[in-house]
Amino acid sequence: AAASAAGGGAAGACLARWVLGITFMLAVTVAVLQLRERLHPAALAGRVRPHEPRPDLLATLLAESATLHAKRLATSFAIYGALLVALVYAPAAAASPVLAYLDVGPFRPRLAYAAPAAQIPLELLCFHLALLTLLERLKRRVGDAQAAFLAAACPVFGLEAYLLPRFAEDPYPEVEGDDRDRAPDDRWAWSDERPSARERRVMPRETPPRVGARLAALLVL
Repeated sequence: AAASAAGGGAAGACLARWVLGITFMLAVTVAVLQLRERLHPAALAGRVRPHEPRPDLLATLLAESATLHAKRLATSFAIYGALLVALVYAPAAAASPVLAYLDVGPFRPRLAYAAPAAQIPLELLCFHLALLTLLERLKRRVGDAQAAFLAAACPVFGLEAYLLPRFAEDPYPEVEGDDRDRAPDDRWAWSDERPSARERRVMPRETPPRVGARLAALLVL
């Protein structure tokens, strides 16, 4: 609305909404991919596909079936929709009465452009490219922050043996005759990959009593 009111027109307004949406999706994707490697492999490693550079992405997409694409689309809608409600809509709805009581209106920046039809799309493009670079540079720090939070919070709720990986001294032996590709040491194995030596040192996780209640308390925190 602000982009349209500033003179960017329908194209600028649509592009602004697209950038906001893709920003949310990219931030969530980076957070989930980093969380995959910080949790026990039995938690997310079998459900979340790790990030892998794919120079032949178009050929891969065309080679896969429409049913598989439909399943992935439905899963993505469910995940991002639930996170959008939990992280955006619910906090905004909770804060709205307080802001109305304090007579604090929504943030309305004052924008001035000489050529808004050209400047607004260019600004949004620069913001999107800068965001991609920023997320790529900071993704390790995001994972480190998650690891620090989990290391402090999981013992409080008795979830350290359930959510966090614990390592044995020696890795368990590999299956003889297994010729599958080995996963890199910096991530858990996916699908038909062989676990790395680091992953073969991970001890089985232990399920505490009332694990659902403990997880709910951790999520609220």
